[in-house]
Amino acid sequence: MSSPDSSRAAEFQGKGVASNPSRLVEVRSVFWSRNAGGVRHPHFVLTPMQHESEQVIVVNCTSEKLDGANGRPLPKQDYSCRLQVGDHEWITLPSIMFYRGAELWTPREVQTEANPGTANVSEHFVSKELLFRMQRGLLDSRHTPMEVHEFLLSFRKK
Repeated sequence: MSSPDSSRAAEFQGKGVASNPSRLVEVRSVFWSRNAGGVRHPHFVLTPMQHESEQVIVVNCTSEKLDGANGRPLPKQDYSCRLQVGDHEWITLPSIMFYRGAELWTPREVQTEANPGTANVSEHFVSKELLFRMQRGLLDSRHTPMEVHEFLLSFRKK
């Protein structure tokens, strides 16, 4: 699921976009950022910022890819956490969390990428229920990098 280009960014202006440039991105935040391939996707902050670790878990989602022949989801996708239209205002297509790309980011990296006060940050947090689904999917997925998996396990023990 790609992000708004400049014309789509305008579509989000005033509709669930953070207008306070000093608002910190925190657990349950959603922001647009580029993935490793350079494509913009919604990214989700799945853990609070911890002073001890100075890191948070950030995971992006991507739209489900369908088999052109039968319209069914492709079998090699990670379905540990499926997102439906309406789970968050920026989920406009059936999507999946891309746990293979889950990363640990510093608070500074989140703030730099999210650029609060722009069309990059949603004013609306994900629900607590969706956050728990995303965290459970991260633990269940065989694609989650071990470092990220262990970070969430250690965080949940606190």
